[in-house]
Amino acid sequence: MNPKPNDEHNNNNNNEPVDIFENLLENIQEGATDSERLCKLEDNIILLFDGCSWYSIECSQCDTPQKALHWVYHLLTKPWVTTSHVKLFLSNAFCHIPHLAPAGSHGN
Repeated sequence: MNPKPNDEHNNNNNNEPVDIFENLLENIQEGATDSERLCKLEDNIILLFDGCSWYSIECSQCDTPQKALHWVYHLLTKPWVTTSHVKLFLSNAFCHIPHLAPAGSHGN
């Protein structure tokens, strides 16, 4: 998947994850199913079900594209994490990234 060209972001390599996340957001919003069973958001904490209990990630720990990407890498080390977990995590994390959040959803 190639990032969308965007002159605003191409001038600074630190924003590359923003471009990648914008592309992912389009795909993720279509693919998430079983969301309540695998992932939920409570009190600004993203909860992912690991098969036995809920794994928690505070929204403040994934409120930038760089932090969210770090968490994706971390989650992918877990044997219980599926593609659905990653998609649902990113869908919830995007709501806390000001540049990517849908209008009115930041901080919910």
